[in-house]
Amino acid sequence: MAFIISIDTQYGIEASYWKIVDLNINWLTKNSHVSMCGWIDKASRDAGQQPLDQRSFDWSGDAFPFIETEPQNERELAYDTIKSLEDGEFADAVDG
Repeated sequence: MAFIISIDTQYGIEASYWKIVDLNINWLTKNSHVSMCGWIDKASRDAGQQPLDQRSFDWSGDAFPFIETEPQNERELAYDTIKSLEDGEFADAVDG
């Protein structure tokens, strides 16, 4: 899974393919960290090119979206949570 959405980068080039590259979940302390990188497109990522930009998300306490006792796909839940964030940067992203 990935997000397809164009976001301007510091290089003046839009990153249009965003993928979670790191997902750390600690159910004991209810802390999580997600790193997402953006490339020009999927072909650039598949070719091993460097990402153009990166976003990080941290959730803990009441904002912790992962529930250990329920079966779930943590990566998919992370994408859904990112898409629903109030800042809206990824709100209009298409699943890719």
